[in-house]
Amino acid sequence: MLRLAPLLTIFALLASSPAAAQSSLPPLPVPDAPASNDFDARLDQVFNGVSASPVESAVPAVEAVAADEVPATVTLEPVETLSPVPSLPPPSASQAPTLHVTDDIFGDEEATGGEIRWRYFNEHGRLRPGDPRQQNTYQQWRVLIDTALQTEIFEFRATYIDASNFGEELPRTVFDENRSDLLQLYGDLQLVLEGELESRIRVGRQLLDYGSQRMISRLDWANTERNFEGARFYTSWSDSFIDAFVSRPVNSAAGSPLRSRSFDHADQSAMFSGLYGSTKSESLGELDLYWLFLDETEPQITRLDGSVHTIGGRWNLEVPTEQDGWSATWLFELEGAGQFGEDNFVAGGNGQEVTAGAISVVGGTRLGTDENSLTLTGFCWVGSGDGDATDRRINTWHILYPDSHGYWGLIDNLSGSNLTDLGLRAEFAPVADVTFDLQWHRFHKTRTGDFVYDVQGLPIPGSASTPGDIGSELDLSLILGKSTDSSLQIGYFWFWYGDAINANPALSRPDAGQLYVSLSSRF
Repeated sequence: MLRLAPLLTIFALLASSPAAAQSSLPPLPVPDAPASNDFDARLDQVFNGVSASPVESAVPAVEAVAADEVPATVTLEPVETLSPVPSLPPPSASQAPTLHVTDDIFGDEEATGGEIRWRYFNEHGRLRPGDPRQQNTYQQWRVLIDTALQTEIFEFRATYIDASNFGEELPRTVFDENRSDLLQLYGDLQLVLEGELESRIRVGRQLLDYGSQRMISRLDWANTERNFEGARFYTSWSDSFIDAFVSRPVNSAAGSPLRSRSFDHADQSAMFSGLYGSTKSESLGELDLYWLFLDETEPQITRLDGSVHTIGGRWNLEVPTEQDGWSATWLFELEGAGQFGEDNFVAGGNGQEVTAGAISVVGGTRLGTDENSLTLTGFCWVGSGDGDATDRRINTWHILYPDSHGYWGLIDNLSGSNLTDLGLRAEFAPVADVTFDLQWHRFHKTRTGDFVYDVQGLPIPGSASTPGDIGSELDLSLILGKSTDSSLQIGYFWFWYGDAINANPALSRPDAGQLYVSLSSRF
């Protein structure tokens, strides 16, 4: 603890500094809404008096958004993935240095570790609850304590979380606070160990991360993270693995009711299950195939849920080259998936047929070494939208449980539903553990007649009848000590809104901006 004293002193000084005084703002005028068609009239009936989110707000809640490996002493080795817009999280407790005690009456070994993280935000104009003209300054603390008891064939793990949010001028979101709770509590048993073949089963409360995390992520960027409760059976051999899981979402970041100051428990109305397999070779790269099934027995007409199957795959290829003393690696990633099932979203009534899809393409090059490199990539994401909400077919892509922050803009305005995102990214690491990150996005609706969807995946009322130009975003970040026990991150993000937001006076707002500072220490 002695080596944490200076950092904790800095935390205390920063946390005690008063927020900048905010000028009093007049009430936001509510101009007459633009002329609406029959669908808009139906939409007004749907949204009036119906809650679209665990957070009570006119505009659905948004998250603040990155993704580490599932904490486990014996687990599948993570594979390097090409992430066009990384979530830039500080290292999590699962990666923390552990203290090993050999003479232990509880088993062969104990492991314990944790993380303390403090963050400061100053923002305005985001797509989140409250007056969009209001400056919002707030701070967040997160404490993770991770402990495990292990034998040769069995592991018991518990992870405590205390995530707090304070000083805000606008309503909190579902990703901001979870006081004194259990993030993980599971037992993990080895069933088979024959050479390179190993099979295990894990039962209890746990985190889920798979592949690129466009479909399933623990969402480490969010103050609360995201967890599930259930069972996983996983088998690994050589450079391949296959996972089968059955689970229920637990905390509000996973879509359950908000319980920020009471003990979380699994949402009994929702079941999330699937199969995920991956194999890797030097010549062909990495190939993932997956089937995922979300079954919500209490669907709501103001959100995408229902009973939806997702079948997809991902191919990630890195080709290293050397010429005249320079080393370069060509990068390519392709991921696509389709969805089918039924839902009752908005105007079409119960039992609407779901047919949707999404595709992501990333390409670029990495020059230099791991300690001194420049990475340049371009990326394209297309998540399908619905052009007719009354034809009893739903064509809008359901995002499931992704790392939205890591892919669709660091300011956390949007998710991948009805979204076309074209962009460029440059990462420059002049020395080890110093990274400059620059990202640019151009956002459009995939189908003009569908909504804009916020970072939580909820439709923004009033956006279905607006034009297709959502806007542009520029993100600048500096990350110091990314691979060390202590890290510092500083970033500023800009969002310039298009007519998809500003054409409706009820949604129109100044262009958005967000400053953030993050300090974290692992122990």
